[in-house]
Amino acid sequence: MENDTDVLDYFDEQIEQVKKHATAALEAFDGHAIHQARVATRRLKAGLDLLSPLMDAGQARPLQNAGKKLRRRLGPLRDLDVMIDHLQHDSPPPTVKPAQEWLIERLEKTRRDARIDDTENGQKLTKLLARFDGWWVL
Repeated sequence: MENDTDVLDYFDEQIEQVKKHATAALEAFDGHAIHQARVATRRLKAGLDLLSPLMDAGQARPLQNAGKKLRRRLGPLRDLDVMIDHLQHDSPPPTVKPAQEWLIERLEKTRRDARIDDTENGQKLTKLLARFDGWWVL
């Protein structure tokens, strides 16, 4: 019975991490939170995949879909953050420096635009995170 509790604790922790970091990711667009929210959804997916033979697929699907949707919303933001970070920490030759600055500027504009689009046109955060509340049915 202790192992059942460990599994439930693991899922509880991942759900809490998703909620905590997704809120910061989608409200403040915090780069670290974007990364941590994606990590938590991947861990949750791995746990669901591992236990899938023991679960009703219909009951697991809403939680799987919520994680997938969140990863897809955060993925492009994370990709932009990583590219910008790499470029900012790179020291190119002086002849390439203007091109590097131009690219960073373009990527930062793309990131701002993506965040605006996500805020204005995306599904409300509370509605998305509410999908994770039903995990206990599993």
